[in-house]
Amino acid sequence: MDRQGLLTGAEPSNSGADKAPVVPISGGLYPRVNAADAKHDIDVMLWSMKLCSIRRYFHQRFWENETQDAEYAEIVEPMPRLESVAEHSWHVADTVLLLVGHFPELYPDRCAQLAILHDKMEITIGDQNPVGRDGTGRATHAFNAQERVSKASAERVAIDRYLSRLRPAARRTQADALFELLDGATPEAQFVKAIDKLQALAFVLVKKHGELADRHLEFTLRYSEKVVLYFPPLTVHYSELRSRLLLQVARRRNCRVSGLEGPVPSLPTGFWSPMVISMGKTAVAKYLVDDHGFARCATGSACRWICRTLFDSESKTLLNQVTDALKAIDEDVWLRAALSVDVGGKPIVFDSMRFGSDYRFLKNRGFTTWKIVAPLDVRLARLKARGQEFDVAVDEYHPGETQLENYAFDAVIENGGLQLPPLHKSVENELARLQ
Repeated sequence: MDRQGLLTGAEPSNSGADKAPVVPISGGLYPRVNAADAKHDIDVMLWSMKLCSIRRYFHQRFWENETQDAEYAEIVEPMPRLESVAEHSWHVADTVLLLVGHFPELYPDRCAQLAILHDKMEITIGDQNPVGRDGTGRATHAFNAQERVSKASAERVAIDRYLSRLRPAARRTQADALFELLDGATPEAQFVKAIDKLQALAFVLVKKHGELADRHLEFTLRYSEKVVLYFPPLTVHYSELRSRLLLQVARRRNCRVSGLEGPVPSLPTGFWSPMVISMGKTAVAKYLVDDHGFARCATGSACRWICRTLFDSESKTLLNQVTDALKAIDEDVWLRAALSVDVGGKPIVFDSMRFGSDYRFLKNRGFTTWKIVAPLDVRLARLKARGQEFDVAVDEYHPGETQLENYAFDAVIENGGLQLPPLHKSVENELARLQ
């Protein structure tokens, strides 16, 4: 099946008893990796890390002094030593090659290229500390939205400086790859970002031997959950590695894993993040937040704040004008603003998606798309109740109302009345189907 086929949400045949269950990702379906294969993969991943401890030129003629220094250093810091960024990047690339075969719709060569380049900017900005002084990551890019924005800005500057060193042909090739990865713009980029976090968890396992303080353990588990958020089909591999770490810590403390419950966040269960769209969507978003622990991200919040603060109005016409003006600068500006909010590892529900660019941006990040439909008279009544003006002759034909009419969605839910129980039942049915 080609990439275009995946975007339609068409489900490939899976009638054979020997075929694995499937997991939705980026609008498509991938085989779910079975536990035995994941265990085998993690075994190989950890074994491969031994290569980082094999020194070149060791005990060779003309390298006697360097060998003596290296042997002394190994007494001070036994192998595996704190890894270099190059060692980390190699292991990410090696793990990409090990696991990419599970997901036939990914392009292996592109994944490998992204993995090799993914930390090149750290030559300029160094390895950014995600833990912070208090050990929680609340004040760093790990869990702080503003710090993530600052880090991304620094990385863009570093990429530009690096690219300026390259000849034009190499610059064009690598620029596309680096910005694709930085923006998480494709399934391949999301896969590599997930492997990056999976490798960090593997290094903690190998280096610490289970000797982690509660706060370090809690941070490590929360931060590594990004594996699941970036690329849900890697859930089985993440669960295997996570379980090994918890068992290792429990053995070091001479207790059962259940005794670690205090600092151990629950394994994330929101592997699919429904995004609800069209009119009548607020009730669905609220239900997912209140009854299923989702975090709500609203693309319209920033726009409404701008209109209210600068123009003292939230008329639909003004909202559309401001939306269009800023999208002309960056078509994904409202989505980036919504995703900058720290959701604490919860599954995300978007309460608005109106444009084709929004659809592509969110599909490439693994969102499941739900279309919530309601008759015009019901929509007008709801807008009026919120005090919003809506000029049917103008606003009903704005691209934000019409552009997605012929797009394919994973589910269509009717919300045409005031009765919530039938709507909630439809939502429960769709959640059950996803699970």
